[in-house]
Amino acid sequence: SPGFAKLPERVGVGQRVFIAHGRNDRRLPFQNTCDMAETLSKTALSVRFRQFKGDHVISRAVVDEALAFALGD
Repeated sequence: SPGFAKLPERVGVGQRVFIAHGRNDRRLPFQNTCDMAETLSKTALSVRFRQFKGDHVISRAVVDEALAFALGD
C-alpha cells in the first residue's frame, strides 16, 4: 500500500511496477492508490494494480503474484 510515488526522470519502456492495496486499509487512503495506479498506467511503465480485500496487511498470495509479475511470469 504505497503512500506516494515519485517517478525517476528516466524509466525503461515496459518497466514493471506492481502495486497492491487493501480496499479496507485504515492507514492509507485506498483512493489515493487507485489514482496513483491510473496515473502510472498512462506512462511507458507496465503497471499491475492488485486490489484485495483487507486492511494494511498483504497476503502470501499477493506477494507471490508480485514476484511472478516482477520476474516476467
